[in-house]
Amino acid sequence: MTGRDSVSQRFNASAFSPADEGGSAEGRAATVFSINPAGPIDWGDLAGGAGYFDQAHFGHEFRAFTGLTPTRYVEVRRRFLREHPGHVLDGWPLPAD
Repeated sequence: MTGRDSVSQRFNASAFSPADEGGSAEGRAATVFSINPAGPIDWGDLAGGAGYFDQAHFGHEFRAFTGLTPTRYVEVRRRFLREHPGHVLDGWPLPAD
């Protein structure tokens, strides 16, 4: 490995990973719970608030955790709220698709 490769790898490891390396399931769940599907979502703010340095890494881990991209997750949530108004799970973050 050349010096340049090593610097590049160290940069990528620090710049493109969450601040809380290997974030906990509770932390990821808290981020999912914090999403309000009724309004506009600033994905950059959400990613930054969850400790990620970039939105792409956040999106990748979000999908790994929920099985859906962030945008698709919100679409599913909005559809669930439309189709089941007042449902007991109305405020829950993980409706069945």
